[in-house]
Amino acid sequence: MSHRGCATVALVLAVTGTPLVAACSTPVPGPEVDAAAFLKDWSNQDWPSMQKLAQAPPANFQTVNQDAFTALGVKQATFAPGFLDQTSDTASELVTERLSLNGLGQLTVDTSLHLTQQQDGKWLVNWTPSTILPQLKPGDHLAVRTFWPHRGLILAADGTPLAAKEQVVTTGAHDRRTTHNVWQAINPDLAEGLVGYTGPITKAELKQLGEPYQSQNYIGQSGIEWGEERKLAGSPGAALEVVNSAGATVSTIRTYPDQPGRNVRTTIDMQAQEAAEAALAGEKQTAALVAVDARTGDVLAASSVNAGYDLAMDGGFPPGSTFKIFDSTALLEHGLTPESAASCPKTITEDGEVFHNAEGDGPVSTMLEAFTESCNTAFIGLVSNDLNDSDILTATSQYRIGKALHIGVDAYPGSVPKPLDVADLAATSIGQGRVLMSPLAMAMVAAAVDTGTVHPARLVEGASTAAAKTLPAAVVASLHTMMASVVSSGTAAGTGLPAGTYAKTGTAEYGTTNPLKLDAWLVGFNGNIAFAALVVDSPGDGGPTCGPIVAKFLDAFG
Repeated sequence: MSHRGCATVALVLAVTGTPLVAACSTPVPGPEVDAAAFLKDWSNQDWPSMQKLAQAPPANFQTVNQDAFTALGVKQATFAPGFLDQTSDTASELVTERLSLNGLGQLTVDTSLHLTQQQDGKWLVNWTPSTILPQLKPGDHLAVRTFWPHRGLILAADGTPLAAKEQVVTTGAHDRRTTHNVWQAINPDLAEGLVGYTGPITKAELKQLGEPYQSQNYIGQSGIEWGEERKLAGSPGAALEVVNSAGATVSTIRTYPDQPGRNVRTTIDMQAQEAAEAALAGEKQTAALVAVDARTGDVLAASSVNAGYDLAMDGGFPPGSTFKIFDSTALLEHGLTPESAASCPKTITEDGEVFHNAEGDGPVSTMLEAFTESCNTAFIGLVSNDLNDSDILTATSQYRIGKALHIGVDAYPGSVPKPLDVADLAATSIGQGRVLMSPLAMAMVAAAVDTGTVHPARLVEGASTAAAKTLPAAVVASLHTMMASVVSSGTAAGTGLPAGTYAKTGTAEYGTTNPLKLDAWLVGFNGNIAFAALVVDSPGDGGPTCGPIVAKFLDAFG
């Protein structure tokens, strides 16, 4: 029991009988005062001050304390004193530790401080590693072992898995071997593009993702594996362990459960996907093919070859004469019809820049014939005479060009910058200059022309979508007439496209070589299936190059 009062002692000298009063001594602080100081320094991670309050601390006192907090990832610590038991010059105080841990939450531990009173009256803590945690002994250290749950599956619309798991063994420090689960698309075309794959996390990715990811994790590196990483991966569990000097776990302080990864179901139709891959099989150039359900905006198939990335979804290339769909939309909305007069000179000059025809320069007398023959000079003249740059931008905006695509993967929505001058407007009107489109964006344009409804693209179930909008019925009817003519007697005729196909070809010229390099396009629809095909650095124009690819796809799926 503690005695803390000041005793007055009367000493009576027998000889004199005179009472003397002894002076009152200064009160000596109890152990709870020094214990509180120790706990305050502990919560502040002030190891040097803590060490001064410990009795005969070991040389590694500060290191052991710091290592424990570092291993646990302590962000904040509080220590609440409890019952104190004192007997003479020793005391023991119960302490509740409340530790806030990075990525794990709260950890509450009961421990004790054992104190001894020194000759000067001060109380010092008899510190050992078990002061930190009762299970911790000299030579032991703390470790957090994380374990990730089963990764979710990427599924086609019918539930067919689109990726499979493989195990990869890596060798680290001290020849420590670690087994990682690596997910790869079942089909290599999907691995290069839509589905993607998993691999070691990079420093940039670690910084972007933050907790609970660590430098040794494997994560999605492209496609849906990357876009839906957190959903697929779930959240890791963890075990807080005491490890001895031999590296063996001697006790587990606490286990935190994991949160399993969730499956990601896509809109991919396996028959359509297989047909798209077969259509591009053997293609030596960089190429892509996208197919969508025109009624819903659902992506049915997306295949990229020889690209090294998801060209089908995220590529950006000049669309060439497929841009004439936008020109025609604006012209039709400004009162022109397919029978409006047009001519197709071999060249046309705008603001000193000479433009020529890439696909056709035959005699035409109407906008319908100019569209059928894909006459550049005709459309440059029509746009120059009847439209301004804002009309073109309005038309592309109606088709959601440039609006972000939230579909679960990186996807390029296209870009049509405001023309800088008359010559730039002319280049824009034939899909050149600074205009860029992705196969996905152009497939969605074709889908809108098919149904008259502009749907946002959909790929991953649960991804946010915008409301659908409608195009003017008269515009849609005229575009149907014009795109049918392209297949029956125009630049896509004789390429094997099945009956009922509506299309627009495109040939984008670029570079400085003679002849110029070409990118070939074909966009359109057949029934409820809209499509866009692109061949980069093509050996020929859009119709002859992409027509057979699309025909093979439609024959297999349409």
